[in-house]
Amino acid sequence: PTSLRINQQGTWTATATDANKDDLTWSVNWGEGKSTETCKVNPPIGTSQNWSYTASHSWTQSGTFKVTLYATDCKGGTTTKSITVNVN
Repeated sequence: PTSLRINQQGTWTATATDANKDDLTWSVNWGEGKSTETCKVNPPIGTSQNWSYTASHSWTQSGTFKVTLYATDCKGGTTTKSITVNVN
């Protein structure tokens, strides 16, 4: 979601692929000085190269927050995706 009420939880899901089948580490900057980091995710060998990540968050104050998701492989490659969430 791009719009939430104060204390309403939103849930976001992202997917990424790595051409070398490296493990991915996910992290999220919630735009308020808080972040979430995860363990490495690695699909079973012989399956698709898609990795997915789901995160939930709520805000205790109103405002416009830039949420940035990072997927990083073990060789330092990183991709990001940002959205703006309006909370009122």
